[in-house]
Amino acid sequence: MVKKAIVFSLFFLILGSLSGFITDEAVLSGWYNQLNKPLITPPNWIFTPMWFAIYVLMGFSIAIIYDTNTQYTNPALVFFGFSFIFNILWTVIFFVIQSLDIAFINIIVIDITLIVSIYYFYKIDKKAFYLLLPYAAWILFATYLSAYISIYN
Repeated sequence: MVKKAIVFSLFFLILGSLSGFITDEAVLSGWYNQLNKPLITPPNWIFTPMWFAIYVLMGFSIAIIYDTNTQYTNPALVFFGFSFIFNILWTVIFFVIQSLDIAFINIIVIDITLIVSIYYFYKIDKKAFYLLLPYAAWILFATYLSAYISIYN
């Protein structure tokens, strides 16, 4: 299980890093810094370590679910997969395309697919469920930030 967890963690880290490289230009160009953001917006440096930790936890959580065989396993993996895909898409929509409203709609889709995933994870394995909670908390906070930025820009 640990080998699978490492492989899944690396998978998430690599894809997440690729989406991060895509956003570097938008952040460095000053576009992001010029947006009206809420006072509780974290500093830019916090995002890399947060996502690193979240991707590792995601990898271990998925490895646990992947090794199960219940009626909930396939739906859990499918909904989580959609959540992750929409997460990567959010980065492109927000930073590259710079469409704040579409990014907000996209993050709502992430919220929904992640909540469904978490429901299934809870049914399958409590450890996998708990490992996914930091991701859920971060995404819900990101939803607030995305909503604020969409409204005030």
